[in-house]
Parts: sequence; C-alpha cells; structure tokens
Amino acid sequence: MGKKGQAKGAGHLFKRGRVYYIQYTVNGKRIVQSLKTTDKTVAQKLANEKAALTSEVTNRELTVLKIAEAKNIVSNNRIKVDEIWEKFLNEPSRPDSSANTLKSYKSAVNLFSEWLTKHHPSARYIAQVTDATGADFANFLWQEHKVSERTYNAYIKALFLIFRVLNKDIRNPFAKENISRKNENQQGRYKFTEQEIDKVLNIFADTGLKTMYKDQMEILFYIGAFTGLRLIDCCFLKWKDIHLEQKIIKTIPEKTKRIKRHAVIPLTTQLEDKLKVAVEWKRDAYVLPDVADRYKRNPDGIRKDIIKILNYTGFNTTEESDSLQRKKNICRYGFHSFRHTYASLMASRGYNINMLAKVLADDTKTLEKYYINIDDKVIKDTFNDLMGGSGKNNIKSEIISRLDYLSELELNSVMSLIKSMT
Repeated sequence: MGKKGQAKGAGHLFKRGRVYYIQYTVNGKRIVQSLKTTDKTVAQKLANEKAALTSEVTNRELTVLKIAEAKNIVSNNRIKVDEIWEKFLNEPSRPDSSANTLKSYKSAVNLFSEWLTKHHPSARYIAQVTDATGADFANFLWQEHKVSERTYNAYIKALFLIFRVLNKDIRNPFAKENISRKNENQQGRYKFTEQEIDKVLNIFADTGLKTMYKDQMEILFYIGAFTGLRLIDCCFLKWKDIHLEQKIIKTIPEKTKRIKRHAVIPLTTQLEDKLKVAVEWKRDAYVLPDVADRYKRNPDGIRKDIIKILNYTGFNTTEESDSLQRKKNICRYGFHSFRHTYASLMASRGYNINMLAKVLADDTKTLEKYYINIDDKVIKDTFNDLMGGSGKNNIKSEIISRLDYLSELELNSVMSLIKSMT
C-alpha cells in the first residue's frame, strides 16, 4: 500500500506465479482477486480502479447506515446476512418450533440469502435490508420462483419472524404493511368424521391390505386417532410415557422439547386395548420398535405407506390445484388429519380451549385457527341440551361456560343462532 504508482487504499498487489493478484478488505472481509495480467503497469491500473470502486461502495453504505442510525431508522445491529440462521437458532427468545418447521424456515433463509447475494450484494448486514428489498424479494418469489400461495406466505412469514427475533429495533421489511399475504384458497387438510375414523381403523382387518409392519402400523393409526399427537411423536412414543394406572399418556412432543412442554392425554379404552397387544412385542423403549427404527432411517417411507393405507380405505388424499402458481397437488388427507379431528371432537364434547392446549401441548391461538372446527349440528345439540337443563334465563352464561373454546367470532355466531331459534 502507498507505493508509487499505486493509489492509497488500493490494497496489496502481489504476484502468484507470473500473474498479479490484489488483496483488499471490504466491511472487514479480506478478498483476494486475480487481475489476470502479467504486466505490472496494467495490474497497478486495475488495482487503482478496484480501490476507487470499493471505496465508493463502502463509503456509501456507511453513510446510509449512519444517517439511518441518527434518525433511529435502523439500529447498530451488525448481524451479517450469512449469519442469520445460526444466530436465529441460538436466540433464546425465538418461539419453539418442530424440526420440520425449522427446516422450512431454513429453506426460506437460504433462498433469501442466495437471492440477496445476487441482486443486492452490498447488503451484507440485516440492518441494510430495507422495505424495498423485502418487497423486491416477495416479487421474485411470486413472479420468478413461481411458488404457491401457501409457500409464498410461509416464506414471507418465516422471514418476518426471523427478522423480528434478530432485529427488534428496526422496522421489519417483511411486515404485512410492506408485503401483503396471498389468499391460500383453503389448501389445508380435511378432518375425518367419527365414521371415517372407524373405517380407517377397521381397514387393517382386510387381508388385501399389504404394508410393512402391518400390526405396528395399525397401532400407530390408533395412537394418532386417540391422542392427536403428530406423526413423529406417535412413531417415537415410549412405554415410560404411558401411565396405565392414571389412565394418561404424558409425553414431551418433538415440537416442544426445547421448552419441555408436556402433552397430557387421557387414555381411551380403545387405545388401551391396543397397547396391551403391543406389549407382546415389547423389546426396547419404543411402543412401536420397528416403526420407530424405520422412521429414523426413512420417514418418507412411513408417510408413503400412510397415504397408501388411506387410499386403500377409499380416501382421495390429494387433489389437483387450479392455481397456476402451485406446482404440487394439494394434500387433503394425511396422518395430521387425526390431530384436526381429535381437537375438534374434544372441543365439541366440552373441553375448553385451555384444557385442550394442555392435552395437545399447543397454544390456544394455534388451536383456534387451525384445529378446532365446530359443526353446526354440535352447536344446535349443545343449545338443545342447555334449554332442557338450565332454562332460558341462563342460556347465555351457560353457553359461554360450555363453549369457551370458541373464538369471539364463533361465539357471536352461536348467539345469532340462539336468537333465530327462540
């Protein structure tokens, strides 16, 4: 640096073999680059040009940041874009998430980082990601990457969450005010009726149904139907989690391991009878030893067999999407449908939302939004029961106490129904 013929700040010029290289620093990162010439005069000229360009970019970034900090637009947060995922994982304040959810978050971060490096290379810190940058990425997702409405929302929501956790002091470039969400057109899973659950569970008696570890797969379905646990938790359920004397299953789901939140589930007679059958093959900690071992090696194999069983039962598990954006078929029925059904049935039979949250180791908002769907017939039957036992004067307070798992909107619908019937 500072040699005659070489501009100040042009970096360190050196030869490697016959070719000249330049070494310089940008934002604390050392960069070594070949100048692709053996002529020293040409090399010095290229080095000076590189220094001028680097200085301009660096000074511009620093100026923008300093002005923004002075106006309290951004914090002095210096988390680098390529550190986002590691910092988020190690952040104690981040919400609890399952392994699959974290995998989805990581996909969003990786895609955003790759895109940012290509289209906004000067934005190396998350404090440099502006509203315009966030909107630009959202447009890329929709127009170029051609993701479905659901995937689009999942990526934007994931990035909003991650930026909120890592950089609380600044405006979030993925907030709703900056990037609107897409309508998902009811692409979620359907729940089973009680009759459909009976049909699914009885299909295992059909000798025409062929699947690996059929006897253990049958009990897997029983566990899903009568506990509402997710697939991974059903596969890895352990004998120590089953308390026959207390008639409960107490386990920590994979999704809530980090915060050690237990699911405390009443043990039904149907499931208890099946678990007594499982005792016959008891050989290690797992209730379903072969299924657990297979899930560790090949979880997709388990999922494919579940779909095969549901298809054999007569369910159309997928349907084609009429959206030009969506590349995959919509999954309508799967093992997770048991969780939707379990939550709705428990709610319709009098479990309030707080109790159900304890049973399923979930939060009340998630249960209200995704899992609890009360049929009109259930609402009418509950109304009729209350009319017979409580009298009209106490109907409103009784309904509120019996149906406090309903959201405010749903409760208003119930009260409207009462008015129309009285």
